[in-house]
Amino acid sequence: MAEQLQFALQVRDDITRLSKTVEELRSIRKQLQARDELLKDDAKAAELLKKTKELLPKLDALEEKLHNPKAKVAYDVLAQKGGAKLYSQLVWLYGLITDADGAPTQGIKEVYQEQSLLLKKHELEWKLLVADDVAKLNDLAKKLDYPGVIVPASAEKAGK
Repeated sequence: MAEQLQFALQVRDDITRLSKTVEELRSIRKQLQARDELLKDDAKAAELLKKTKELLPKLDALEEKLHNPKAKVAYDVLAQKGGAKLYSQLVWLYGLITDADGAPTQGIKEVYQEQSLLLKKHELEWKLLVADDVAKLNDLAKKLDYPGVIVPASAEKAGK
């Protein structure tokens, strides 16, 4: 039971990290979209708006790897194109672990290992987006005397 608990807590922590990454990503996207709306008629902001338009699809693509953002209800994960992404897969695995009567099976451990590696890969992609693309965009905004986006503290720390 101790091994089951330890494993369940590890998967839970991964789900929490994934969720936090999505929240941070959405926060940055929302700020970029709001700033673009305010600056859309400002000729001086043209380059900044162009760079933002280049970054937004990268944010969308990463979010789509982490979970299915189009899903409104649980059934959508199965019914819609794109299906179950990493979040849904980890939650399903967590359910299997917590419903079991003993230690995790080798199969569950192998599936988790694959998902854990995917999560690390996507977290690295997020860190690089923050450290490179978002930082460059903020530098450009500062140069043009416009406000930058506020990067959540944990994302900023992760990017360094």
